[in-house]
Amino acid sequence: MIIHATKKALKIAGITALANIPDDYPAMPGSWTATVISLGIPGKMATLLVHDVTRITLLLEGKSLNATLPRLKDQLILFLQRTHHMELLPLFLVQTPIQIYAPPSRSMTAHVNTISGYMPYQFKRHQTAQTLDFQRIEDIYYGYIFTTKQYGKKFITTSEILDRLRMHVVN
Repeated sequence: MIIHATKKALKIAGITALANIPDDYPAMPGSWTATVISLGIPGKMATLLVHDVTRITLLLEGKSLNATLPRLKDQLILFLQRTHHMELLPLFLVQTPIQIYAPPSRSMTAHVNTISGYMPYQFKRHQTAQTLDFQRIEDIYYGYIFTTKQYGKKFITTSEILDRLRMHVVN
């Protein structure tokens, strides 16, 4: 799996990113964009991961990529089970080693910045870090409406993208 980490995430983890993605890397599973966001509680942070192709949004408690990325596979499996898309798991190549690359494209950076800008609202709805329901927040962004170059000016959701992928896998 390929992870594009923001400068902030790389600095916190003390990781030096690789320069460029290999030319033969397939469009799907794509890569993930990772950044670190505050939970609105002093000293509490989470890693926000957004899948570049499907825009799956995952939250992992912890600020260091070293601590959170080993849990990415399990979190993705839980997400796909919850949303009834488990048959798509092989597309994400979760068995491949994690490789961390330089920051993502500007369009992915903009998308992640938009999502992370909305996150404080979700976090303020909870009183403490222990009552944060990351799965519920992930489910909200499963239905989040956005546009991508791939789909032109048409609005789309992660749910719709996963359903389209399912149709290609089944057929």
